[in-house]
Amino acid sequence: MVVVLVLGAVGLGYKLADIQLMHPDRYIAYGESQRLRDQVLPADRGPILDRNGLVLSVSDARQTIYTNPRLVADPRATAVALSPVLSVNVDELEAQLSRDGHFAYLKRQVDDETAAAVEALELDGVFSIDEPRRSNPVGHEFARSVIGRTDVDNVGISGIEGMYDEVLTGTPGELAFEQAITGEAIPTGEYVLQPAVAGDSVQLTLDQTLQFETERQLLEQIDATCSNSGVVVIQETKTGEILAMATAARGDDGRVRVVGENRALTWSYEPGSIAKPLTFAGVFEAGLGEVNEYQDVPVELTMFADSKYEKTFSDEHRWESKWWSPVEILRESSNVGTILWAQRLGEDRLHGTLSDFGIGQPTGLDFPGESNGSLTPTDEWSGTSLPTIAFGQGFAATPMQMVQAYSTIANGGMSVPPRLVQGTLSASGEFSPAPIGEPHRVISAETAEKVTGMLTAVVEDGGTGTYAQIHGYRTAGKTGTAWKPVNGSYRDEAGNRHIIASFAGFLPADDPLITILVVMDDPCGDLDTGGRAAAPLFAELSRYTLLHLRVPPTVETSATDQNGEKARTAEEIEAEAREQADADAALEAALAERAAEEGSTDGGSVEDGDG
Repeated sequence: MVVVLVLGAVGLGYKLADIQLMHPDRYIAYGESQRLRDQVLPADRGPILDRNGLVLSVSDARQTIYTNPRLVADPRATAVALSPVLSVNVDELEAQLSRDGHFAYLKRQVDDETAAAVEALELDGVFSIDEPRRSNPVGHEFARSVIGRTDVDNVGISGIEGMYDEVLTGTPGELAFEQAITGEAIPTGEYVLQPAVAGDSVQLTLDQTLQFETERQLLEQIDATCSNSGVVVIQETKTGEILAMATAARGDDGRVRVVGENRALTWSYEPGSIAKPLTFAGVFEAGLGEVNEYQDVPVELTMFADSKYEKTFSDEHRWESKWWSPVEILRESSNVGTILWAQRLGEDRLHGTLSDFGIGQPTGLDFPGESNGSLTPTDEWSGTSLPTIAFGQGFAATPMQMVQAYSTIANGGMSVPPRLVQGTLSASGEFSPAPIGEPHRVISAETAEKVTGMLTAVVEDGGTGTYAQIHGYRTAGKTGTAWKPVNGSYRDEAGNRHIIASFAGFLPADDPLITILVVMDDPCGDLDTGGRAAAPLFAELSRYTLLHLRVPPTVETSATDQNGEKARTAEEIEAEAREQADADAALEAALAERAAEEGSTDGGSVEDGDG
């Protein structure tokens, strides 16, 4: 017995020396790993605001259900109890509850009712923590193509959320504490807190009220014209600030919804006749003609690409030659007339004009996924490239590029870089303005004035854009009805043609304040022209925008409008502007109501039809 006791004592002494003298750090670290816990404290993601400081996107707290598997006595029984509450497969839950380690997610960002139901089960080893989730007070579809979205970890992955992710994210904090075997913090144990620093706010140029109304009217117009989709951009002409930018499309179920893709910047399309003013701007800038210069414009014009190939260009709805000036050509949207003037300009100068207006180049917004469009170099042009490009086919532009081109004309030939972000606002209230590009001249003020006069005639003198007129304000604009390529052809397998209808313009024409582009993808029936599908929406949005911005009428209207209805006087229009103030207040209430409801349920043709 003495020998056994001595040997035991020696063994215990050796083990004690090994633990305390030979490898103490290893065992100390092991003990700390059992009781010390480090928890990352996510920083509040900064909100995204509109131009008036109204919140467009903000983070709110959601409960995330997690487990400490070492505290779960019966993983299978716990999984069976949680499955109907979390709507997660039993086997998947059991695998998480049986993992090695101290932490595993069971379901992230559940609603308050689900979190309360889990807590009521009182399951060992199952806990909940607050996690931030991005939401929009006006509704999750509102301005989604601009704002973008975040993933489940609150990381921006598209739109402004992705573009300004670093600014919005902030700096995470850290909490270090000692945890008992029950999972609770030891009251007298180590406790170190490093608070998180909230992210900065990003303030956009969008106007929440105007964006809401733009989306509402766009949805209605897509339905009314049975279009596939539509895009609207409203820009403050003099500053380049974008007041509204909306994209909506018809889904497989036939319902029209606001979509996440910002097609105003990501979609390249052949703009059609809204590009004709750019061609004439190039002609006047080069000194190759005047607005009052007349020439014979035939119904058809045949051009030769080479010795074996010829192409005939024609104008729809016209059966005799006309003696027209550029004003009549643009007013009637004549392809043949535009081609005749483009021949004076030539390939190099036509290409240079479009390039100067920003076609085929990024706008400078640096928006994720933005397209440059497509403008082929002249050494790759065919014999029919000049005539087709002259009237807006054979090259591709984004809606935003076309808005910029029209704003350049409206600004007297100066291109003012577009702006979507005004700047950032720190938690301390310090505002840092976003960089602003330098304006540059594209055409002379004299050329811009000539083109503006022609665009005004399109709307006011019985041209293709009469449905774009509004009372009390002169409008300058142009319709576009371009054939849409399908699988490399302007006809589908059944031989049918599809069109892109658009209207671009600015007003008041005598002192432009806003520039608007409306693009409708493939409207149907007798509404398949820019004058019928896009111009009416342009007029409605123009009227609403000017009233919302409190812009007084600039001219007396004629006795009747294009529909034969009696025009209102300037005094009546001013009264309507006062009524609009009340309407805006009602809209704010509607936005709040919509937010509350969603919160409770959240879980290159040769022809142009403008004439």
